[in-house]
Amino acid sequence: MQKPWFYRNLGPISIQEQKLLFSSGMVVCGVGGVGGICNELLVRAGLGRLLTIDFDKFEKTNLNRQIHCTLDVLEQEKVAVLEKKLLNINPKLKFVKINQKLTPQTFLYFKNSIKNFRPKLILDAFDNAQARVLIYRISKELDIPYLFAACSKSRGIISLFLKKQNMEKLLNLPSFNLELNEAYNSLANFPTGLAAWGPTTNLVGALATNAALNFILKRKGYPLAPNYWSISGQEKKIFSYSKF
Repeated sequence: MQKPWFYRNLGPISIQEQKLLFSSGMVVCGVGGVGGICNELLVRAGLGRLLTIDFDKFEKTNLNRQIHCTLDVLEQEKVAVLEKKLLNINPKLKFVKINQKLTPQTFLYFKNSIKNFRPKLILDAFDNAQARVLIYRISKELDIPYLFAACSKSRGIISLFLKKQNMEKLLNLPSFNLELNEAYNSLANFPTGLAAWGPTTNLVGALATNAALNFILKRKGYPLAPNYWSISGQEKKIFSYSKF
């Protein structure tokens, strides 16, 4: 008898936990260096429902780190390329994609789409502060746990925010306590498109995925804010547990 594709998951997790993953949904924000690996590893772990957000297309500068970027998909929509690959891994995956930019004007659309999807967690791998703050505020309004995963150059951080901790406050963002439009505008000059070292972005993505899965499976392996995991891909001490 042929073994099921998820057979090698069993042992690290139980069949009951695998069934829980099959019935669970998650939102992943971004299909870049961090988000790309998150999307794929979640599906390979057996997540049954996935909503992915990204309005970009692949370009040559993505080749150094983004796991789904190859020469034959340049100028194609990231979420469309991702969808084809993920359904080729698990055809039973219930995949929803949003190829639209998150702004104050589209905030309500995103909020309603995520509410209707009913995820257990939002994994934020966006690469700009404006989108991060908006998706974080959606998570707060809908009372959905929010996992922050970011990488710049060869450093990254991961932290899970529940209702009691405020991400904008802990990260000292100028948007804290501002109304939606003002908050968005206050972050307009935050740097984006910074250099990112491929091994570190993918390491951050793998660790963020592991944290997300542990949270869904009610295991202890995730950094709960104000604590966070710090990843330094080019230093002697690669991994540390710190506090904001």
